[in-house]
Amino acid sequence: MNTKTPPTYLMLSILLIGAVVGCSDLRSPAPTNPAAALEVHPEGWTVETSSSFHGKFIRSTGWDLQNCQQCHGADYAGGIANSSCLTCHPATPEDCVVCHGGVDNATGAPPRDLEDNVDPSAE
Repeated sequence: MNTKTPPTYLMLSILLIGAVVGCSDLRSPAPTNPAAALEVHPEGWTVETSSSFHGKFIRSTGWDLQNCQQCHGADYAGGIANSSCLTCHPATPEDCVVCHGGVDNATGAPPRDLEDNVDPSAE
């Protein structure tokens, strides 16, 4: 006769009950829409006339693009954000004509800069 069988069944039963009870309560609310995209930038980030336009933000940081590169990659091709800056800035966001205008020529002069200036002497 095996005297170890009843304690084994008792231990397994206790473990099973503990697992069911311990895993049956929802400890925190489940996400309502886990597939929703994470929004990092404010509304108007890509709208040139918006006060939240990214060009204005970059100017306020002294043209430091390291924050952009952390998510969009050192080459701005998407990085961990999986969102490329090269869609709108095909050469690179660091290209002079991005801020100074002149995408229709190599002068970096008009059409318009971030301040909406068309004068080539505007700073």
